Amino acid sequence: MKFTTLAVAMLATTALTTTVSAADFKLGITGSARMGVQSVEGTAAVAATEGAYTAAQITALDTAVGTWAADLSAGAATNDSTAVTLLTELRADRAAAVTAFGLISGPTAAQVTSYNAAITAWDAAIDAADGTVGTDAVKSKTSAVNRVRIAFTGEGTLDNGLSFGATIRADNAVAGNAGTAGSQYISGTFGKVSMGDLDGADEIAVGDVAGVGVAGLGDNNELTYQSSAHNLGWELSTMGITAALSMDTTIQSGSNNAVGLSYSQDISDVAVNVGVGRSQIGTSTQTSLGAGMTIAGITAKVVQSENDNGTSADAEETAISVSYNISALTGTVFQKDVATVGSADTSYTGFGVEYDLGGATAKIGVMNDDAKRQKIDAGISFSF
Repeated sequence: MKFTTLAVAMLATTALTTTVSAADFKLGITGSARMGVQSVEGTAAVAATEGAYTAAQITALDTAVGTWAADLSAGAATNDSTAVTLLTELRADRAAAVTAFGLISGPTAAQVTSYNAAITAWDAAIDAADGTVGTDAVKSKTSAVNRVRIAFTGEGTLDNGLSFGATIRADNAVAGNAGTAGSQYISGTFGKVSMGDLDGADEIAVGDVAGVGVAGLGDNNELTYQSSAHNLGWELSTMGITAALSMDTTIQSGSNNAVGLSYSQDISDVAVNVGVGRSQIGTSTQTSLGAGMTIAGITAKVVQSENDNGTSADAEETAISVSYNISALTGTVFQKDVATVGSADTSYTGFGVEYDLGGATAKIGVMNDDAKRQKIDAGISFSF
């Protein structure tokens, strides 16, 4: 019995040695961790407001919506009862307009403009007639932002030049077994084909601006790419140019793809990169542009995206960051502005400082979110 076991082990070792001699295989384990605290500023209580909408406002709304609806028959909202009557008609007229617009095959630019203006007017009227719900005060709080992650990476290269590999975080092992976490790739002269939990091709080409803090402070430096859940991708790089395609195969109705094209080059002491991407998911289309430059320790990047969300409200995001590095010290500032049709514009601003300790990095960041609350975090991140 012992002899049989030993013989099998020797045969397996011989087979493995023979295989490795014909190719190169590697299996690695990496990790990252952070220790820090985060403070979030509280908010004051907000009193509720009663709904109110005057006759003059109704007349102005009838003009704004034009031919998308007949004139309102409900009167001005002066109390709860009249507000309910007006809201019922406002919501019904808006829903009818959405249906009518959806039935138009290839709407003209004028129709799109008038429709968007009507939807904006209805939304404002509904908000005014509905009033607002009061909110309680929220206390400031301090919490821990510590964590550890372990990742496994395997890769190999065959004698014919074909390369392949996969990576998975330990905490995503179950989802990785189902194909919804981690990633796998195979590459050659045809480019690189990837599957798993991937960024979309437009996000790969354009990217995000720099963030701050040890835990990201909400990662509001990142844009909202609608292709973030893609699971099949291809990219090919040559002479600083990268072309990419991706799709979400779980979407079986409507569009589910993204494309991206980027260029990066180091010219003397200057590094430049530009990218453009476009994704189509369902009935929504997102176009993104980005450009960055590094010179004399200063790195700047600007990114913009526009979402044509079909019958939903269109949105636009613009973000910019500037970082300055001197020796082991790096300072970063960023701002992101979000404009959504029918909603108030929002902005996020942040600044942070990090110091390279050699194998670990000390970080502190400050950010103001869309509710004008200040968030601060500080700590140490390290990898191994």
